[in-house]
Amino acid sequence: MCKPVMRKVAIFSQCNFILQGMSCIARERESLSFLLMTHHHLTPHSAFTRHVELDDLFVHVQSGRVGELRLIQKLIMLSSPPRVIVMVDNAHVPTLKLLRAMGVIFIISLRDALSNIGNILQDSSRVNYMSVELHAVIKAIPSAPAWATERGAFDEVQYLTPMETEITLDLLQGLSPRQVAIKRFISVKTVSTHKLNALKKMELGGINEFFITHRR
Repeated sequence: MCKPVMRKVAIFSQCNFILQGMSCIARERESLSFLLMTHHHLTPHSAFTRHVELDDLFVHVQSGRVGELRLIQKLIMLSSPPRVIVMVDNAHVPTLKLLRAMGVIFIISLRDALSNIGNILQDSSRVNYMSVELHAVIKAIPSAPAWATERGAFDEVQYLTPMETEITLDLLQGLSPRQVAIKRFISVKTVSTHKLNALKKMELGGINEFFITHRR
């Protein structure tokens, strides 16, 4: 019998519990090779720039952390990006909308079973995935977006441009539009235009939704 093709995976999480869980998956799945397990969000990106071949990057995005989102953006923009699998702590609708618009098509929940996570990592033929729990919470809210109730979770996505993503992440990090303009060498008006375009694509009314929306 032929052995399955070995998939090379890098793991990033600030949580020791997650790293220990992924270690359990690595011991149980012979077809998975975990090359990196790290707390530092710069390590996976530097690994790719050193031309280390990785198939998957598993990133745990915790509430309020922008560094992980910047890491995801950098890797998605590579000429040959890995498959990015994102774990979220809860069903925070603005964050899920942002991840979709950034181009993330594998989103799992912290509550997913380790066996399910292992199956997703092992299955290279899977096109996309969102945890049933996350999708169910989105569908249950009164103002559920159309894509949650009428279409698949990743159908008809309006993707952000790199600049729209960068400006959105700057604003989420607490920078003012003026500070973003200085950082990006653009006008405040240009910052506003990119922000409004990004919000429209994500179907959000304002950046404040990231901070005031209930996490489930």
